[in-house]
Order: sequence, then structure tokens, then C-alpha cells
Amino acid sequence: MTIWHYSHRPEFMDALGRVFRMIRKLDPGVQLRDFLGLVMQYLYIVRGENEYIDIEKIARQEIPEEEEYMGTIAEMLERRGREQGVIIGAQQGKIENAREMVIDLAGEQYGPLPASLEEDIRAVQSVTTLKTLGRQVLKLDNIEDFIRLVKKALEK
Repeated sequence: MTIWHYSHRPEFMDALGRVFRMIRKLDPGVQLRDFLGLVMQYLYIVRGENEYIDIEKIARQEIPEEEEYMGTIAEMLERRGREQGVIIGAQQGKIENAREMVIDLAGEQYGPLPASLEEDIRAVQSVTTLKTLGRQVLKLDNIEDFIRLVKKALEK
């Protein structure tokens, strides 16, 4: 919640460091990589590509050297592309990544998504619209409101 709360504020980077330290203090044995991927994907949506390097630096400071780090968003996309055997253009890659992030965030927030909702999200062609949907996932209280928002986005 702290990450979400500070996601658009100037003091975001300081808050992110505090969050990582809090988690480590509460559970010294926690493997940050277990949840860091989803957090970093969310931050990539709301904070933007240009700040990802700074976010990654803060995460690396808070993760012991012996832990495996989840890697950069670019590495994740490259690995996903190799696994699927598909080479996609940079813009299409951004759109696909944004779609997957929205689906992942919505699944975390609301539980398993109806197949029709996933199809609708995959039909969105705008990175800007997908980023907006990603931000709204955590603001909306129920899946019905989110479904209406996705439908509205498709009408544009």
C-alpha cells in the first residue's frame, strides 16, 4: 500500500527504500524476488521506463548479494519472447507487456479473471490506455467496475 500511496509523489524513491527495509525487518528470511516482479511491473506502468533504472538500484541495495535478482523488465521481455519463439517490434512489445501487467495486476486484485475480460484487455491497442487501466485496478473495489472500465476503453 505504501508503494501505491507514493507511486506518483516526488518522495517515491525514498518510500520505496523504506518499504524494502520494512519487509526485510518483518521477515528477515523473505525472498524479495517472490513478489518483486509484480511490484516492478506495476511501477513500470505508473512511474515510467526512464525511472526503472533508479527503482532497480534501490531494489538491488535492499537485496543481499546472494539472492538472485529478477532482472530488468527488458530481460523479462526478451526471455518471454525467446520462450514463445516470437520476435516482436518494440511498440508491440510495450503493448503486450502492458496487457500482461494489467492482467496480472487485475488477477492479484480480483482473483481469477473471466476469459472474456482477458480477451477484452488483450484487445486494447494503446499503451496509454493500458497504463490507465493498470492504475485503476488498485483503485476500484470490485471486478464489475473494472469490467465496465475496460469495456468503456474498448469503445474509444
